[in-house]
Amino acid sequence: MIGFLRSWCEGITISIFVTIIIEMLVPTGNIKKYVRVIIGIYIVFVILNPIVSNIKNIDIDEFLSATNIEKEEVFSNNRRNIRNIY
Repeated sequence: MIGFLRSWCEGITISIFVTIIIEMLVPTGNIKKYVRVIIGIYIVFVILNPIVSNIKNIDIDEFLSATNIEKEEVFSNNRRNIRNIY
């Protein structure tokens, strides 16, 4: 886990250094704001990459079956409560 966090932080740090260098090389003007937008999107992707890769490991069918069971329990409890009230 520590190695994963360390490599993630190193990736973020390297991407920030690269973006700073690119931003210094781009001349001022209209193109600079577009380059900043692209750099911002790149940094967001670098930050979110581990989260997206972990989402792929989640079994969706297992999650949906668990939520269906919970919904059925909630509905049956609600029906019982409504009958008790009336």
